[in-house]
Amino acid sequence: MSAFYATSLEAILRANKIDRLLIAGVSSSWAVHSAVRDAHDRDYEVVVVEDACAAASEEEHLAAMRLMAHITHVTTSHAVGEL
Repeated sequence: MSAFYATSLEAILRANKIDRLLIAGVSSSWAVHSAVRDAHDRDYEVVVVEDACAAASEEEHLAAMRLMAHITHVTTSHAVGEL
């Protein structure tokens, strides 16, 4: 389920003029992916921090990262400072 679902997250982000989101969490293939797609669909600039995400298996995690890379920027925690 997306972090945007049935929450005031978008209203808070808009009120604070936040337009770029760094997303991390568990599970890469479910909650993270849902939040990324939802944020993308709401016109946020989205960055996924790959090494700050996890899934049930490494294979599942890597598949989710490959899928999300089609719609957003996927990076590492080390590279976040360079954004």
